[in-house]
Amino acid sequence: MTRRNLSAYATLFLFVLGNIFPSPLGAKHGQLIPPWIDAARNGAGHSCCGKQDCVLVIETAILEFRGDKALVMVNGRIGEVLYKSLVPSEDKNDYVCFEDKFLEENEWLPCWSHKPDGTINIVVHEKCIKCLLVSPRT
Repeated sequence: MTRRNLSAYATLFLFVLGNIFPSPLGAKHGQLIPPWIDAARNGAGHSCCGKQDCVLVIETAILEFRGDKALVMVNGRIGEVLYKSLVPSEDKNDYVCFEDKFLEENEWLPCWSHKPDGTINIVVHEKCIKCLLVSPRT
């Protein structure tokens, strides 16, 4: 087998593998966001976000309820969000809407950051996540 054929097979393998097991941190602002997101509201009646403020979430789990909060996992990161931030998704995908920053002990901290590949790291914190839109589970 030539080096060229080996390279082609490796590329095909990585493509198939990436589609079977997508990157859990593959969210980008405004990417693949449906129009209904603009009208979404959280349990407090506040607007979740718009198509430009929301990202598709690859991996989401609600782990536990703790009073008015829920312990959740979003793209591999675990944290607490307000129960009223959990909103049913209108399609089979999960989305997260978040603030730019939050105040903690007189210091503004970021709620998200860009990775070098353009994807987004999201801070899972009750002051960051406005809405976690979760699809129905079977």
